[in-house]
Amino acid sequence: MASTRSTQRSHASLRLIDGGASHPPTDEELALALRSRAPGAEKQAWNLYCPLVRGLLRRRLTSAADVDDLTQEVFMRLFVAVHRLKDPTLLRSFLVGIVIRVIRGELRKEQFRRLLSFRVWEVTSELSSPPANAGLSAVQRLERILDRLGTETRLLFVLRYVEQLELSEIESALGWSHSTTKRRLKRASELVFEASGRDSELAPYLSVFEKGEP
Repeated sequence: MASTRSTQRSHASLRLIDGGASHPPTDEELALALRSRAPGAEKQAWNLYCPLVRGLLRRRLTSAADVDDLTQEVFMRLFVAVHRLKDPTLLRSFLVGIVIRVIRGELRKEQFRRLLSFRVWEVTSELSSPPANAGLSAVQRLERILDRLGTETRLLFVLRYVEQLELSEIESALGWSHSTTKRRLKRASELVFEASGRDSELAPYLSVFEKGEP
């Protein structure tokens, strides 16, 4: 019986999305339509919730370009994850949760940039003749390398070389064993230093960063 009711609601949602109703869909109707991949469901979700998403993002971010890009990211995450929503009536709350996670991710990136900028400044002060404007350029180049190498590599590099955590602290933070942490950190370090070593502007910083290598 419950399965029949769910199917009926899903069919009603499909009709609604296809233009079978004049009123905007409820959260439940739209969630069911998204789950069923009904034609027009994603567009309907965008039209209904885009002002909400953009408003939340604007309160924490200043760049219009960032807001545009992150709005698209939020909806892509929603369309991928909507099948995990247990209660379809909570679609709006589910979406807001995604927005909050995206904002937190952006704030962590900003914190990373500040920490990395400070660390590069420390490194620059140890060089006998640092190139002009080296700090900003080095930060940007290293960020691009970390982005290409993936999330885990970025995280491990930041924890070890930017925040300068001990191996035991990284183990505790990530919930990994000593051997797993050491192996993954070693691999991440090799990837970053190998890629950075091929960059003439980053090469002068390597020896100082490598002082923290386990």
